[in-house]
Amino acid sequence: MRDFPISTTTALAAAATFTSAWKRVRYIPAVTFTTVPQAFDWAEYIHGIAFSDVAGTLWIEHSNDGVTVHSQDAPLPVGAGLAGALAYNRPTYGVFVRLRYVNGAVAQATFSLSGILSGPQ
Repeated sequence: MRDFPISTTTALAAAATFTSAWKRVRYIPAVTFTTVPQAFDWAEYIHGIAFSDVAGTLWIEHSNDGVTVHSQDAPLPVGAGLAGALAYNRPTYGVFVRLRYVNGAVAQATFSLSGILSGPQ
């Protein structure tokens, strides 16, 4: 892993959103020593756990420039409580990745979201 993990335990208000900072997962040099462009993987997967006492939705978003969302995984539902906790493991695409969590209709009392970048599995 070459970037800090994504982590928050700050409870969200009703219908509020947590959006992490973009994390770089690939390095594409401007100049290479060959005629074939090279991309160096820093992280091929993002994995972690989403837990809340209120149901919500986790989105994994991908970007080529760290500004615009160019692709996103299908929404991952997170149920309320331990039975609804979500452990996820998804491949990364593009140069950057981030997590976005949308809370349900009630304010949370408990929330924990983590994301760790890792290499080949």
